[in-house]
Amino acid sequence: MKIVTMYPKRMRQSFNWKVEEPELLVYAVNIADLWLDRELKEKGYITADHLNKACGILSEEIMHSMLCELSVPHVRTVPLLSKEHPVNAGKPYDIKIEDSTIDIKAIAPLPPPSGHHCNLNAKKGEIDKYGKCDFYICSKCYPELPAEERPKPENRKVSKKWALEILRKVERVQFLGYATASELIKEKNLVRTKKPFYSLHPPFHSMDEFAKRFNIHLT
Repeated sequence: MKIVTMYPKRMRQSFNWKVEEPELLVYAVNIADLWLDRELKEKGYITADHLNKACGILSEEIMHSMLCELSVPHVRTVPLLSKEHPVNAGKPYDIKIEDSTIDIKAIAPLPPPSGHHCNLNAKKGEIDKYGKCDFYICSKCYPELPAEERPKPENRKVSKKWALEILRKVERVQFLGYATASELIKEKNLVRTKKPFYSLHPPFHSMDEFAKRFNIHLT
């Protein structure tokens, strides 16, 4: 009888993740779709697209899965529900370990107009409305894809289908490092676009340092 050895998707001694779960990708895109539908209904506009929102949800779910695998006690908010829902209300974080709140920021595999980057970005309006976290983790989906792969969808349903097609090309999610709130939220880091955001260039504190800070044993 052939014995099949199953290896964990988390890359050894790291927080990085080899993406081999198509169900997880479908989940992330569907939750993003629900989130954007709700935001459009409540606000009359949306603040992200399917791909960027799905990448954020994917990174949150991967971090949660890894903390469970590593037996790290933590609490989390529920991405299926809005930030105003009683389950999430008053919780600006994605993950909370001990008394430390953590927001996970994801970078999609397609570049913005400025090109590919590894910056840690956080929306000013979101921080002003919901409050800041203690730590911000930067994650990125790889490989980096050419901008030419971005179509011009005619409607949001096409956009959802397209987001899933792009996510299926993602091979790994890397957690590039983290910064404290005081390091990220500075006037010099503020990018004054129509929707201002804080942007911090690498290098960041390493994820090894993050593991040591919270006594996480990376196997």
